[in-house]
Amino acid sequence: ASQARVPPAPRRPRVATGRFPPARAMSRPQYPSPMPFPHGTMLGNVAPPGTGPQLPQSPMVAQAATAPASPYGAATGGMPKNGGASPAGAFIIIGAVLLVLLSAIPLWNAAMLLQDDNYTFWAGHKLPMWIIGACVGVLLLYVLSVAAFFSVSGQQVQTEQTIMMMANLFIMLLGLALVLVSLPLSRQAVDTYDGLMHQCDFSLQAQFLQEYSQVLHNIRSTPSCAALHSVEECEGYEAEPPYTSMLKAMEHDFRCTGFCHFVPATPSLLESTTHRDSRRRRAGRWLASTEPVVGLLSRGRTTLASQALFSVNTYGATCEGASARGFKTLAGDIGVQTFYQGIYLMNLAVLMGFLKLLSYCVRRDQSSNIFKPPY
Repeated sequence: ASQARVPPAPRRPRVATGRFPPARAMSRPQYPSPMPFPHGTMLGNVAPPGTGPQLPQSPMVAQAATAPASPYGAATGGMPKNGGASPAGAFIIIGAVLLVLLSAIPLWNAAMLLQDDNYTFWAGHKLPMWIIGACVGVLLLYVLSVAAFFSVSGQQVQTEQTIMMMANLFIMLLGLALVLVSLPLSRQAVDTYDGLMHQCDFSLQAQFLQEYSQVLHNIRSTPSCAALHSVEECEGYEAEPPYTSMLKAMEHDFRCTGFCHFVPATPSLLESTTHRDSRRRRAGRWLASTEPVVGLLSRGRTTLASQALFSVNTYGATCEGASARGFKTLAGDIGVQTFYQGIYLMNLAVLMGFLKLLSYCVRRDQSSNIFKPPY
């Protein structure tokens, strides 16, 4: 009696089999009235703007709504922007820096050719200027082409594949330009070397240089001029560039004097030569050493040690051989180097193209699932 009486559990209404209970007999949870979504969302497009309360937007949603649409979005397959930087400007700057680095060695070689007096006297400035023009022309063409591409073309074609194709195009174009310029440079080195070594009058400039050298040696051989430091101080000397300046530069650089300057073979020279040949014959070197001497004597001329034109030194060699070797060493090596650099750049462009095709083959399975239905 002292215990509290527990009330009996409420009876559930009896429902006939196969019928639902009446609506009043079922307990429904009470949900709050639905709030209308803002207009423009997926669930609020049916409601006209301005009806119903507006939900507050988060700062990130508001910033995304007010930001301008990117012309290179994912919907068009274009290039996304990173950090607000323009893809066109970044691509132009990076590509221009790459082309400048690839053109550094050809530009340096062209500057060396232009500063070499021996090369510019025999070959001029044409081919070095062609090298500089080719490198600068490819760089300017790249900048203009990329700027026009990003400003005129549609957003659908501004993709990674198009960018790689443009990079391959200009790398191959630079390599082709270097190859085309290197061929005449190498041929020029061979022709000039053969002309200077085998015939002193192979060109009009060589004939004029030989005549000026002979005149200056005649002035230098006079007693009043032989005691002076340079032929420039002698009476009768007149500077005639580029011939006198070329003779002075060769004498200073190659330690030689004159150009194709020969003196007749005298009897004393024949006697001294015969004496030297007899000693070489006793040493067993007759066949290797006498043929050049006999050839010179048969032509009736040989070279003797003579006083330098622009100093008090005495040199025993003329400058045509040294000039020929210097020309071939500088121009020939630069031509070969430029040729192989162009070949390497062309091979690099071809290799990049094959790597791009290989990437398509690797991602074929992944890309083929794009157009398949999800079931």
